[in-house]
Amino acid sequence: KALYTMCRELHSAKFQEKDQADVYPDLIADRFLGHFLALSPDYCFVLEDEDGVCGCVSGALEVRSFLKGCEAAWFPAMQEKYSKPTALHNLTPTQ
Repeated sequence: KALYTMCRELHSAKFQEKDQADVYPDLIADRFLGHFLALSPDYCFVLEDEDGVCGCVSGALEVRSFLKGCEAAWFPAMQEKYSKPTALHNLTPTQ
């Protein structure tokens, strides 16, 4: 949960997008980090300081099998979790 909070805070600070963070608080972390945490947890490392989590790095040992896992499990789960935007114009950078 701390990694998801860190992703949300970093994104909000950079883009000042509070609207999507309120509606979909896990969207950014799901997009950039969640699939690594779910499918390749042995290669996810967390950096902490005295204030808590302040960074992370993640990777996949076998890219082809990782991508197959994303297609088979992660992407369908995210399609179920998040609704598709109804219009393609006026999308925020998050979407």
